[in-house]
Amino acid sequence: MSQLLTVVSRMKLARDISLLKVQKRRMTVTTSKMKKTSEEPNGDPSEAISPPLFPVDDWIGPVDSKSNLHRIQFAQPKDETRTEKKYRLLKEETLTWNQEFWTIQNEKFVKAKRRFTQDMFSYRGQNMTNEDGTKRVLTPEELAEFYTDFLEQNRETFKVYNREWYKRNISMLLPAACAAIVRLFKGFQRQS
Repeated sequence: MSQLLTVVSRMKLARDISLLKVQKRRMTVTTSKMKKTSEEPNGDPSEAISPPLFPVDDWIGPVDSKSNLHRIQFAQPKDETRTEKKYRLLKEETLTWNQEFWTIQNEKFVKAKRRFTQDMFSYRGQNMTNEDGTKRVLTPEELAEFYTDFLEQNRETFKVYNREWYKRNISMLLPAACAAIVRLFKGFQRQS
């Protein structure tokens, strides 16, 4: 059981670190810098906001409903060098990979949880709803059983994900340092 808790805490830590690295420079978005589309899907104004064409800072959007990760558009200065572009593209590629992984994983999780819930209630001979029409829920102990089983079944998937995530982030260290040096020299040139 302690090993499963360790796996869960490592997964959460890896995901949190990923978000923190991506969101290192959070921009305060003002309405004057945003374009609003004429249509607001589902009546949610956050879905109708889009970033500027060339954001000066990283633009952190709302949480994606499928992956549960924030949508991000990385800063793309008009005078972007090849070094800066290479680093930005690596970040975008890693973010896309991360979004795809968590979208697929979350779909698997939701389907497995729905199947488990249906199986538990059918085993008891109960419907998914109570007599008053409210949705029946499982006890925390029953859900803990599901979470344990789900993590155990997906242990290898999470190991592969963690290895790839670390590999991608470590491979971005040198391009990040090069891009920082280029930005530093560009700052000196502007001051001169």
